[in-house]
Amino acid sequence: MKSKFIVLTTLLAVAVLLPVSYVTADLYFDMTRASESQDGVTTGFTGLNGASGVGIFTNSSESKTYAVALGFLDDQLTLIDVTVPTNPVALDTIGQRVVGVRTLDDANWLDGPRNIAFFGNDTDTSPFTCTTARCETLGIVTNFQSDSVATFNFSASSERVYFLANYTEQDGTVPKVGFQPNIFKTFVQDGPNESTDQHSALDGPWDVATWVNSTSNTIEPATYAIVTAFNDDGVTIFNMTDPAGFLHVAMNLTNGVDGGGAAATDRPELELDGPTGVSTYYIQQSAGGPELPYAIITAFNDDGFQILDLSDPEEWFNKGDKAGYSGDGKARGGVHAAAQHSNATDNSEGFNLLDGAIDVATWNTTNTAKYGIVVAQNDNSFVVLDLSDPSARMFEKQLSNTSGAYGINWNITSPSAVTVFETDTNHYVAAIATNGTGSAAARASSVSLVDLYIPSNPQPLTTIVSDGGIGSDGVPFNLLSDAQSIETFYLAGVYYAAVTSYEDDAITIIQLNGDKPSSGGASKICGYNYDCEAPSVSKSGGSIAINNAALDTSSRYNDADTTTAKVGQMVTVKANVYDESPIYKSNLYFDFSGTSPDWNNANAAIKYTVSNGGIEIIDNNNIFSADVQENKVGDLTEIKFKIMFTDVMDTSHIAIQNIDDSTNYQLLYFKDALEVTGTPTQTSLDDVEGEVTQTATATVPGWVKNTAGWWASGAITEGEFVKGVEFLIKEQIIDTDAQTASSEGTGTSVPDWVKNTAGWWADGAISEGEFVNAIEHLVKTGTIIII
Repeated sequence: MKSKFIVLTTLLAVAVLLPVSYVTADLYFDMTRASESQDGVTTGFTGLNGASGVGIFTNSSESKTYAVALGFLDDQLTLIDVTVPTNPVALDTIGQRVVGVRTLDDANWLDGPRNIAFFGNDTDTSPFTCTTARCETLGIVTNFQSDSVATFNFSASSERVYFLANYTEQDGTVPKVGFQPNIFKTFVQDGPNESTDQHSALDGPWDVATWVNSTSNTIEPATYAIVTAFNDDGVTIFNMTDPAGFLHVAMNLTNGVDGGGAAATDRPELELDGPTGVSTYYIQQSAGGPELPYAIITAFNDDGFQILDLSDPEEWFNKGDKAGYSGDGKARGGVHAAAQHSNATDNSEGFNLLDGAIDVATWNTTNTAKYGIVVAQNDNSFVVLDLSDPSARMFEKQLSNTSGAYGINWNITSPSAVTVFETDTNHYVAAIATNGTGSAAARASSVSLVDLYIPSNPQPLTTIVSDGGIGSDGVPFNLLSDAQSIETFYLAGVYYAAVTSYEDDAITIIQLNGDKPSSGGASKICGYNYDCEAPSVSKSGGSIAINNAALDTSSRYNDADTTTAKVGQMVTVKANVYDESPIYKSNLYFDFSGTSPDWNNANAAIKYTVSNGGIEIIDNNNIFSADVQENKVGDLTEIKFKIMFTDVMDTSHIAIQNIDDSTNYQLLYFKDALEVTGTPTQTSLDDVEGEVTQTATATVPGWVKNTAGWWASGAITEGEFVKGVEFLIKEQIIDTDAQTASSEGTGTSVPDWVKNTAGWWADGAISEGEFVNAIEHLVKTGTIIII
């Protein structure tokens, strides 16, 4: 059995989930296998034993896309041409034990390679000193076993991989030959109980990320790398200005040495015990100002994460100083905690799904809107964070968290890695790889996609499970056991993911989107002879309105002018839904509020099944009754939700979801769109199309109005009032197929709000049309029984 240092996991029950599919924007997400390449089996692949990290880059001068896969047990790096994802080609394999296919000498630079990050620039006039004239794409690899990092040049990928330099933890004890004395410094920084002078924290380097710093006080601008050291409980910052000649340590930071304590309560304890994943990002804190760099790091042993300010990476602390945060009056610069509350741990301050936090990815929708997603292995979970304000208290910035099986669509059992990619403008999707549970050889690893369009309400897209999981094309996934790393790429309108398997010694290329299959067979192609588009109220005549007031439908979230209705007053929400396929269901959600609208929080819903006319009412606060009408003309289906409010409702968002018979759907939100108050006004719904069903000549006689007033004041009985209703029905002033009303009254007492409505009409506070609407609604919903 393989040595399993690399897997950090607990044994939990396996949840086997069925693959599902999802349409977002113009993409259909349904994973299929593009290719599987296994060590010693697939031609040319000889360095994937214990496959660990993977990276993707595109060589602009060659118009090709490449993957770099690391073999932890082979101590090797494999360069793979994935320009044709169905037929990846291994171009070069180098490492500790072999001479590369195109690398001429024995490469002793890799020992337990774990992860890789790329850096460089897109021109030949690079400031970096490389072994070739071209430096567009450089890479830095972490070596867990040899406590080191190594750099490589991938710029001439079709020719060979060039080794540039390496740096080991032992290099920190004495200056390397050719060191730069003005920036190479000595500092006790290896741990709280160790006294050896070290220049780096590199015991068990796990992950690496790079950034370009325009705020460095030493070299401007410069490219830096941050490396997490699992066994050292710290990070090391490398200046990558000369990646071929000398890797110098800009500074390092460790959990015990640099964190605060009882004697320094205003300096936060760093959460860096067992650091694993790291992601860098930038925040523009003022208009026209520079974008400042930050890093978020997952701490597996601390069950949490730490955010660091990277804007001054060249300033070392004095021996014994603590890594303060900006604003504490004591920080001396250098890499430090972003703020006093820039970290979090499991089961503290609202965070309860961070046990075994192992990886993190970040994305941004604007220069100032930044987000992060943390996956936690022991909690089988992920947490979404708002990172836009680095000075914020992080426990106030948890947007959402999800664990285990969410409905039938999640499979995030023991997640190992996460990445985020953009599908269209400001629309992001997370890809999560898991290494499953159970014995190493039988782990039901998986890959899941998560829609992050609304960070506070992530939605499942699709999941595929290894060893039995079948893509929509019927081809199984066989080589995903103990998935370790995942990266995505885009080619010719199609998104792909590259996933490494430690147990299967393999790399799998997964196609994430494509043509939608159908029950009619593969001859039906999405967009050609088969409708794959979601229903829409945003195009081709589609619309949505409240009481004939049209709402903006241009985005997922829409601002709306608040419509104010009264108790006892009919409200009509009308949706004109466009779809070439039949509409299967239309759901209206309301009675919910909050800064981030989420239909899951709605206390009220009307769910209408178009195919059979079925209506499901959800009314947690007992504030309404409702009916639904629909009419289809061509590709437009008009759906009217007719709501009679029986109690007040605070200002509420509304959401409408329309689903067609192919399960494509559109979900839109309208912020603060509706409120219901308890005091009637002269505002009338007479002009609402289809609501007042009186004929042009039929009017309500004065004696009926008097009867309504007498009943409202208690002068006559409910039964006498019903006689007036009976007259309105017989004269067809109220539109119903029934002919008479029960002279005994209703099966149950008429609600108080109806008596109020009658009184308001008698007093002239509401119109005749509103009164007729109310009574017609009571008849149609059975509150007044017709015989």
